Amino acid sequence: MAGKDESTKTYKSKPTCFMAMPISVVDPSKYRDDQEHFEHVMKWLFEPAIEAAGFEPISPIGTGADIIHAGIVEQLQTADLVLADISTLNANVFFELGIRISLDRPVCMVMDDLVKSIPFDMNAVNHHKYKSTLLRWEIDNEITKLTKHIKASVGSTSKSMWKILGMKTKAQEPNVTESPTDAKLSVLLDEIRQLREEAPSYMRSLEDASSSIFTVVYVIDQVYMQAKIDGFSKVQTFEAILIRLQQIDMMHIAYYRRLKNGHYIVTLQNDIRLGNNMAENFAHLFCKVGIPFDVVTSSGEKLVNFA
Repeated sequence: MAGKDESTKTYKSKPTCFMAMPISVVDPSKYRDDQEHFEHVMKWLFEPAIEAAGFEPISPIGTGADIIHAGIVEQLQTADLVLADISTLNANVFFELGIRISLDRPVCMVMDDLVKSIPFDMNAVNHHKYKSTLLRWEIDNEITKLTKHIKASVGSTSKSMWKILGMKTKAQEPNVTESPTDAKLSVLLDEIRQLREEAPSYMRSLEDASSSIFTVVYVIDQVYMQAKIDGFSKVQTFEAILIRLQQIDMMHIAYYRRLKNGHYIVTLQNDIRLGNNMAENFAHLFCKVGIPFDVVTSSGEKLVNFA
């Protein structure tokens, strides 16, 4: 007997659940000094619970600064469910939650047990608290409880919010005539113009420009995020940041080398001395990536050690 024609089979794709949640940790001491705490929450708790509830989890991490925002807005609009984690009372998450509520689409609201109160009264809205410790012997039970909450949220949470907030009119999609590419270019050009206008207040001299904490921290964070998206190892991420700082000559880095024990030596140009701003920028790099390194002058004098 001939077998069934596999080409005639149809498969129903899973409904999607977008995770609106914090990405970075502002105060790691609250999360056992885990700089990547919320990435662990996403991988160990949210994704398993979402899958157990019958949804395909959609990560909040995109592929670039402008793409991230476009992707988030699209998911807030099209995902079958949005899981909104308001832990740390993150402003971006509240903004995303507001967009989703305005569309009157299902929302599953959660927070960790460190949130004692929220800025406005949402007690009447069904929400779930999870344990922030993510202990190995508790995680299965946490997944089970969250799965139950996700299933209960479908079709009910957004409507209850509308009833509580007294909303009657859904947000309408704008009539957009500009192409997405042109729109992104317009935003980027506006940001460049704004940076040019603000530059004199941040960069009063060449020395201030090269040691600006604001600028260097931004560069480090941007390269770090992109490296994580691309799946870089810690070593690859560290070197990518050093190369970028060399390219824009913001930290006077002449060259770097890696020792056999994994320790790095970062050599500065022309016996540059280490000011407070540069020291804080290097400290931020160490805290971000966790790779041990020494900063030395061009003559080999050790200025600071991060280990």
